[in-house]
Amino acid sequence: MKKWIFGTVLAVALASVIFSMQTDGQTVYTPPAAQNVTFTAGAWLGTGAATPVCATGFVCNSLSGVVAVTTTGTPGAANAALVTITWPAAVSSLPTCVVENYVGGSYAQFNAGYGFWPASATTTSISFNAAPAGTAATTYALAYQCTP
Repeated sequence: MKKWIFGTVLAVALASVIFSMQTDGQTVYTPPAAQNVTFTAGAWLGTGAATPVCATGFVCNSLSGVVAVTTTGTPGAANAALVTITWPAAVSSLPTCVVENYVGGSYAQFNAGYGFWPASATTTSISFNAAPAGTAATTYALAYQCTP
């Protein structure tokens, strides 16, 4: 009986604290739910490039992932779109994303001096550019992390 009363009192006290944390006038941040994504090849990969895919062993969604991209026999120009990440439901604000060379596995490494940057963003997609031009018929991997 004493254990039940103590447990009930503890549960009520904890619920009260949690409730007061959410109603004290402060904004409580609720992270967005991750959404499935699709990838689109950019001009940097070359004409007719394969559709980028989620890298083997990773989960890709609207919040993070590692995407594998493969250049064609004749890769595109530098400072061009590398990949576009698209998700089905609009988020409340434009995403802020960081993208970098994924180091590991069987993926080729971008040469020193490569840069990646967001080229455009909407509430349902973000595109990244890359420079300089890539090596022909090579598969690279990029890690991305987004906060919508």
